[in-house]
Amino acid sequence: MVLEGDLTYPLHKASSNHDAVRVTRRRLGKATMWTLPTIVAAGAVPAYAATPDSPTFGFQFDGGTFANGIPKLVFLNFGVAPGAAAPYTSASTITVTFDVVGLNMTDGAPERSMTITSSHGDITRGSYDSATRTTTFTWAIPAGTNFPTVSTSLGVPDVSLAFGDGFSFRGRVTNKIVVTSVSGAIVSSPGPLPLDSTIAKDLSGPSGDGIY
Repeated sequence: MVLEGDLTYPLHKASSNHDAVRVTRRRLGKATMWTLPTIVAAGAVPAYAATPDSPTFGFQFDGGTFANGIPKLVFLNFGVAPGAAAPYTSASTITVTFDVVGLNMTDGAPERSMTITSSHGDITRGSYDSATRTTTFTWAIPAGTNFPTVSTSLGVPDVSLAFGDGFSFRGRVTNKIVVTSVSGAIVSSPGPLPLDSTIAKDLSGPSGDGIY
């Protein structure tokens, strides 16, 4: 599912070999993705578990190659936490809530243009709160989704955020991502919720500070 902002800016998704390869293998490979049959456990178990030994989960922030405030593609990867048993097939919907927060601007700053895409499931976009410079998104990942260990590999559920140019007459808008809650799963990596990209940091060198 794709959600777009009110404004449209040119997005240079393939301006580097790294981005070109990642976009191709993630997006074009989705047509060949498959999931394992859902495992239904007998007896009363938590709603998020397919077995009594349901693994814990983890997130990764994986940013683009451009400077902060410039158009870039950022991935929020979600899978089984490193060291936990994987792969895992979900028995019910897992719901992730995250905020995109504008930085280095005063209250009342405009929302930065962005396009949101999910590899699995649907995303609901909330209204922009100019007082806190925050837009809240809800990502519903359906039952039967196969979760490998969290990584940048194809097949790991992710959200891609294609940020437009952050230029405005009041200055350049930059952003961070904060995962605030997860329903239907327990998160342990890289730490407990909430997960703030500026604290957890980013896998990508140019965006290592978790600011986009």
